[in-house]
Order: sequence, then structure tokens, then C-alpha cells
Amino acid sequence: MVRSISILLAVSVAACAPSGESRGSASDGRPLLVSAAASLTGVLETLTAAYEQDTGTRIELNTAASSALALQIIAGAPVDLFISADLFQMDRVEDEGLLRTQTRVDLFGNQLVIVVPVMPAVPVVPADPAAMLASAATLLQPGFRRIAIGDPDGVPVGVYARSYLESVGLWDLLRERIVP
Repeated sequence: MVRSISILLAVSVAACAPSGESRGSASDGRPLLVSAAASLTGVLETLTAAYEQDTGTRIELNTAASSALALQIIAGAPVDLFISADLFQMDRVEDEGLLRTQTRVDLFGNQLVIVVPVMPAVPVVPADPAAMLASAATLLQPGFRRIAIGDPDGVPVGVYARSYLESVGLWDLLRERIVP
């Protein structure tokens, strides 16, 4: 069963070029360099193949954690397009003056969810699954021995999960059971 906890993760896209010039185009034969959040790898591989076929422009994908990509860009790595899964990382690159601000667009969103087995190994009160997930406080029940989230110190979804749990006063109570 999946239920939204209502946290929005905006994914930002912006053109990056410290010199103010794009690096690649179909006319000069150089590939467009795209640094993108690893969570987008599958869809971007499909989209880039179609784009390359339609335009003749080659695209080189560099996928990793948004924080790692931001560090690469700040350190001087060449990139034409940065697709971040984290507004904070996009802000870091922008604050360094390394993107064309007018090209920044927030395109996508995600929601944090709670996923539990249909029949938990340990009975959980209340028995009604809908009522059980009506509140994140349900995670305090003993039936939830382990709670898996993304790394709260390194990946956007983990950062947002921790932020949410802190905002509802549950992070310190659940910390021992968190498995990043």
C-alpha cells in the first residue's frame, strides 16, 4: 500500500556555461553535455536517443547524485545542461554564477510515500490499512522495526524524508530504526 505524505520535490533544469556560450551543437559536431540526477537515468537515456535521432546532435549524459554534480560544476566541469533533483543544489550552482538564470525552470515534482506489506509480519494497530497510514506517527508502532529512506545526508529524497520527519517531530523518535 502506498500513501502520500505530501512533500514536493521540485526538479530543476538550467543551462550551465561559465563562459556564457553553449559547448555543443549539431553544427559544430560537439556533443551537448548533460549532468542529471541519477534518478532520471532511464528516462533520459530514452529521451536523448530520440533527440539525437531527430536533431543529429549528440548528447553525453553524466548521471550522479545532484550534490556530486553540483560539486563537479562548481569545480569547473564542463556542462551544458544541469538537471537536479534538489533545489538546494541548483541554488548552489546559481549562487556561484555558473548557470544562466533565465534558463532555470522547475519542471517536475515527487511525493514521499510510505510503503508497507499488505500483511505485515508483525500485527500493527489499527488493523485498517487506510487508518494506519493516515499519519506518519503510525511509524512509531512496534510493527515498523526498520524504516528505509534515502541517505539523509547525501541524496535529495533522504534529505526531504528527514526534513519531513523533523517537521512532524518524529525524526529523533525514529532515528534508531532508520535504514538509509
